[in-house]
Amino acid sequence: MNQELTAKDTHSDWENGDMGKNENYVRKSLDSGTVDEKLGLIPVSIRLQESLIENLKIIAKSQGIGYQPLIKLVLHKYVAAELNQK
Repeated sequence: MNQELTAKDTHSDWENGDMGKNENYVRKSLDSGTVDEKLGLIPVSIRLQESLIENLKIIAKSQGIGYQPLIKLVLHKYVAAELNQK
């Protein structure tokens, strides 16, 4: 990263690419490992009924999120509720 270069932090700078697209303003965010490793995430694969996925997409859209983040949220809430009952 070239420390002599600075960009004006304005909306137009982001829109025209002065910020965000210029390699002079890029730096590595993590020293090593992948984002998944750093966050302790592992990929999983499950098979769900098509109708369930379609309904999840409808619910997710109404909440302004994708259906996969919605599934993650539902699982977090369920696990927290179950663990609090014990």
